Amino acid sequence: MKPQLRIVVMLCLGLIPQVQLFSAQKNVPQSSGRQWASEWLLKTRAKYNPVLPVNLATTLPKRGQNLPVPTSQFEKPLITGPFALLVNLAAAAPGLPTPSNFSYWLKYEADDDMRKRYDKIIGDLKNYYIGRGHTEINAKQLAERLFHAKSEIYYPLVHHQSPNLDGLKPNQTRNPYSLSTISNTASDNYNLGLMCQKVRNYEQAAQLYLQAAKTGHARAQASLAYLYEIGEGVPQSPSQAVSYYTRAARQGHAIAQYNLGRIYQNGLSGGEKPIAPNSKQAEFYLQRAAAQGVVSAYHQLGILYYNFGLQINAKSLTETEFQEWDTNGDKVISAQENRYLRDAHDHFLLAARRNYGPALHALGIMYLQGQGVPVDPSKAKFWLQQAASYPQPDSHYNLAQLYESGRGTKQNLARAFMHYQIAARMGHAPSQYNIGLFYYQDRKAGTLISIDVPEEFAQKHPESGIIEEMISLNPQKNSVLSDASALYRKSNPDPSFRTLDIYVGDTHANFALQVLRDLMVKQSVFNKPKISTLGEDDPVQASAWWALAAEQKQPAAQQALALVNSVLTPEQIHFARAIAQAEKKLMDLPSPQIPVGKEQKIETSRVVDWGTGFFVSRDGYVVTGKHLAQSGNRFQITTENGSFPARAVPASSDLNQYLLLKIEGDYDFPVLSISSSHSTRLRDPVKVLGYQMAESNSGPQPIPARATTLIRGILGAQADPRFFTLNTPVLGDQFIFQFEKYLDDDKTKNNATVAIKNNELKLSKLRSITRERLLQAFRTAHPLLSAVDVKIGYELATDLWYDKINHKWLTKPDNQNRAKKYTVGSWIALDNNSIQRSPHVYKIRKDLWYDSINHKWLTEPDNQNRAQKYTAESWVTLDSESIQQLPPEEYISEYHQALLRVAVLPAIVSDGKKFKRLYQIIEDKLTRPAIGKIPSPKLERFIIDAKFKGIDRSNGFRGAALVNSQGQAIGLYFPSSQNRSPDVFQNFSSYHRYILKSDHLLSYLNRVPEVNYQTKKYETPQNEPSDSSSQNLKAYLLAKAQASMVLVEVMVAPEGGAQ
Repeated sequence: MKPQLRIVVMLCLGLIPQVQLFSAQKNVPQSSGRQWASEWLLKTRAKYNPVLPVNLATTLPKRGQNLPVPTSQFEKPLITGPFALLVNLAAAAPGLPTPSNFSYWLKYEADDDMRKRYDKIIGDLKNYYIGRGHTEINAKQLAERLFHAKSEIYYPLVHHQSPNLDGLKPNQTRNPYSLSTISNTASDNYNLGLMCQKVRNYEQAAQLYLQAAKTGHARAQASLAYLYEIGEGVPQSPSQAVSYYTRAARQGHAIAQYNLGRIYQNGLSGGEKPIAPNSKQAEFYLQRAAAQGVVSAYHQLGILYYNFGLQINAKSLTETEFQEWDTNGDKVISAQENRYLRDAHDHFLLAARRNYGPALHALGIMYLQGQGVPVDPSKAKFWLQQAASYPQPDSHYNLAQLYESGRGTKQNLARAFMHYQIAARMGHAPSQYNIGLFYYQDRKAGTLISIDVPEEFAQKHPESGIIEEMISLNPQKNSVLSDASALYRKSNPDPSFRTLDIYVGDTHANFALQVLRDLMVKQSVFNKPKISTLGEDDPVQASAWWALAAEQKQPAAQQALALVNSVLTPEQIHFARAIAQAEKKLMDLPSPQIPVGKEQKIETSRVVDWGTGFFVSRDGYVVTGKHLAQSGNRFQITTENGSFPARAVPASSDLNQYLLLKIEGDYDFPVLSISSSHSTRLRDPVKVLGYQMAESNSGPQPIPARATTLIRGILGAQADPRFFTLNTPVLGDQFIFQFEKYLDDDKTKNNATVAIKNNELKLSKLRSITRERLLQAFRTAHPLLSAVDVKIGYELATDLWYDKINHKWLTKPDNQNRAKKYTVGSWIALDNNSIQRSPHVYKIRKDLWYDSINHKWLTEPDNQNRAQKYTAESWVTLDSESIQQLPPEEYISEYHQALLRVAVLPAIVSDGKKFKRLYQIIEDKLTRPAIGKIPSPKLERFIIDAKFKGIDRSNGFRGAALVNSQGQAIGLYFPSSQNRSPDVFQNFSSYHRYILKSDHLLSYLNRVPEVNYQTKKYETPQNEPSDSSSQNLKAYLLAKAQASMVLVEVMVAPEGGAQ
């Protein structure tokens, strides 16, 4: 057979099984060829090189929902053939990853840029969790879990730098740093923009920042300003940058204040309208940033005053000022008498004490030159040595000058050569020129001993202590090595090794070599060291170093290079250029610093109490709970932009409910819009905004949060007109439990089948008995649990409508539109009045047909075609008319049980041994009942048999605002400062669902004329598309309200006194 014909036959034989394979697939026409081929290739490789699959679908399902599980498209064994080559080629291009193939995609299909983006994202998430107190291993696990749980955001970010926002599930938010289902539009947009910026998608980052900035989100405004400053994602515009920086700075954003000061200090060019320098504005904003702990602001203020000092002369001072400055009366203002230079020194010192590298260097230079302080080379050396720990070539250069000349220290040419070389390898032209002088002038600085050592050795023996280790081998004999210096560098091609350089004078070079060998043998390092001379008569080396300096336009180096090359041969010049190229590869150029200040928190006080507060004026008035005044009189207001000290403002009030605080200074904070409560109606949806208690007693800081509920009553407890009644007890700690049996004498099972067999009256009795017996158990645990809020009901997994005339649940609105809608997540409890039937709802897994005449379910249509079809993923509910039979269990994914919801005061109490939250006591009673702790053994057995299991918890609020759909506060809650107050009626049950109306707060604010509060609605965002949905507008207004929320902390000085 001819070779060509043989190939055709083989292809045909391979095509036949492939056609059979394709015919076995399901939904192949709906799948792209690339996706199908990728899966085929993955399955084929797994067959011959099995790798355990990694389940990436780690998103925890919401209660009442089952997430679809990715299934294979293949139901027959894989058959390979020549046609496989075509499918393999189709799978070569990197398509979008999916949860079922991400590991394979990242390893085999993604390109280098995609892998770098993945590493950067995981590293960023890992640092995020480490910053919140997690260990490095735990942080990495949490980062990977979050990455795959938010695959709609992160997979496209890795693939093409842009998240798939349309693919987010209804219970997912845009926030890439959280799995919380509670959205915060402004913060979510800001955080997602931050992640887009980190993967260099500046255009989308700018769009997201802009959406958040419109609500007054200060961090988004500062980030958008930065993009306008550098011209990434938006056209470069200094005016827009200053505009957005100013908005953020007026809200107290420390970094925005620093960047404004830096811009006004140096000016900003680029774009249409450059910003001219303005020293007064620069000083104003830098002082504000420094007051909030931005270390670089101290340094910039030092530079500002340093420049002022250099411009001072006798004519620039008045006669009175001149006499004040001239302390020695010699009619001359010396550098030491220059008050601006002294101010510069003081600000450099403030930054240097916080280990800010540039300020350490500046102090060294001031002592070296005697500016603002007396000349002191020894102090200059002290500060320059500390500055040299940071990548600053100027510090190394000046240290080398001191060691070379012997000013302020003992002359040490070997150490001078080392510092010159460090600076030169950072690209410092004067240092490169000086090294060339050593070789041209035949100046021998010493000897260099180099040896390759394992990375483990370098970690165990840092360069700062290895000389001391060499001396410690024989302290009396080896003390002559105290003038030697050690330095590690990465020059070995093997990343597991580093090169150790020992710089030592010629006198002790051989002795140092022997001691180093002894140390290496002791540490089981047997590499051979290399010896070289530091400086000698070598014009080729001089030419190489001067060539590096000449490339940076160093005039002296250019002249010297021309001189030395005039006496070198072409071969020597060629060799010198090779040396220069080799040195370039060793250079470690400091990366340019982005123009953002570094903020450093300085612990001077500790927090003893906290609560929620809200801005009620742009200039810094904050309203919070009066209970904080009992814990102390030093207050701190913490916003997203920083922390500010505040003072209490005296104001009379008959409610004993509010505390008014004031932040001193000229600010422009976002204000809470407060509306009268008269327009509020029953069943109006509302949001509760506030800071929640931490997860544990000694856990992380309080977190900003919000909850959703409805207005259940216009009057409060005992028909009190000052309060609203909320539909759910969202203010307290809430816990949701599953349970298998009711606490009745028959121990009736808690499932849908039992519920169907029993009428609603029987179910209501079961729940009433269970509730009373649980309350009996709680009362024995702690007195505060006598008024715990206990409900047995259902949490909806989908939207439902309740027809209260016929008392049945519907999966869609009725024709007369009489049924009332209950949204997904709503809590439903029977009340024998408005709701008399349990919402037993089921999701169909596969297509089913219901025969309403014979009342039975069919897996295929009947012959008369009378049965109604219910498609997969549709919801059905039982009623007495159309559907009276439960679907087969294997065809439904929802098998509703009743749930127990407990709400309790978010208090910390003592059980005699340690402090606990009240909800922890309840959790112990239900899930870990202790023998003998409940007076009734019968009740104890009931609880054990019920098998309670906690499935969800939400923490209670410590102060909150009740916000309507327009983003306006219609009610506020703050804990009481007395045993009994208007929001607590003889017990603590009112904590959970009663909230004080806003009218009393408006009356309170009107008594304080300094506040000058005016009720205003939030302005709608400008330049919004005309087709923007009302949902987006509601989210915008809610974000505006949340921007006014702050954390109020009561501070006390730490042990040892205030600093």
